[in-house]
This record gives sequence, C-alpha cells and structure tokens, in this order.
Amino acid sequence: MGRRPSDPAARRRARPPRLSDGHPLVLPLGHVADFTTDPVVSATVQLRAAELAKELGGQWNYLTSCGPDATQTVFHLHGHLVPRRAGDGLALP
Repeated sequence: MGRRPSDPAARRRARPPRLSDGHPLVLPLGHVADFTTDPVVSATVQLRAAELAKELGGQWNYLTSCGPDATQTVFHLHGHLVPRRAGDGLALP
C-alpha cells in the first residue's frame, strides 16, 4: 500500500498484539479527531483499510470509534483491521 499524491490516509502501522495478533492500523496523515470530523478523510482511511485487507487476504473486522462512550480512547481517527478466524474467541465491543 503506497502513498498516492494528495492522499490524506496512506499511513499504516503494525499494532502490538493488544486486541489480536497481526492487527494493523490505518491512519490519516494529518490530525482528524474521529470519523465524523472529516467524512472525506474518513472514507479514504476505510478505502485504504479495504485495500490492505485485500492485499493481506483473510477475514477481517474493520473498527473505528467516535467518543468515549463508543470505546474511543485515542482521539485521533484510526481504523483497526482485526484479523479473524473461526473460534478465535474475540468478543468485540
């Protein structure tokens, strides 16, 4: 997944296995508080997450949150790609 010119969401990073192993994040290049702040950036983050999931293969949950009552603990837009497999026992919020 490479950066495209004027692409606001081309950064990804591996996440320590807190939620699950192999759990990458997709983030915008600039600060966006949550997915309601800038719908175009939010859509681009989800597009990049979908491209990454297809590139990696497998089955995934895509998660993002907006506000503390919705389990947002980091107040910067980021999309979680959570790999799934049958019987993994992962309960999601």
